[in-house]
Amino acid sequence: MTLSEELILHQKINLPYRYTAGTVTETFLEGLTERTIRGTRCAACGHFSVPARPFCPVCSEHTSSTEDVEPLGHLESWTETPHESGSRVFALIRIADADNVALHLVDADPNTLEEGMALEPQWTPDPEAEITAIRAWRPIRET
Repeated sequence: MTLSEELILHQKINLPYRYTAGTVTETFLEGLTERTIRGTRCAACGHFSVPARPFCPVCSEHTSSTEDVEPLGHLESWTETPHESGSRVFALIRIADADNVALHLVDADPNTLEEGMALEPQWTPDPEAEITAIRAWRPIRET
């Protein structure tokens, strides 16, 4: 092998870790078990984040209190990706008029989606304290 040849090592590295959620994130995750979505409002700059965050993404101020929000989202953008069980739609969703968007699955035909359309969470039967408690978001059908 010369110095100009590329050396490639194929291996798997196991990096076990433990994530400690912290008070604000724990409160958000516990809310999901009750089918409740929680956000945080920064006392310093007013930025409203959903899901709840322990620090403001704008000014880095610590946020300590959460507030329950309406379980309503609006579709900002989406993409369809292939999956072994068919395609999936991943979307950026603005939940409860938050100042940020969240990435999640949308359960709908991508050809029927429109920017700004209203979405509602589709909860798992027995929600646990993890973001997958919301199985997906789905368009709200007008009656």
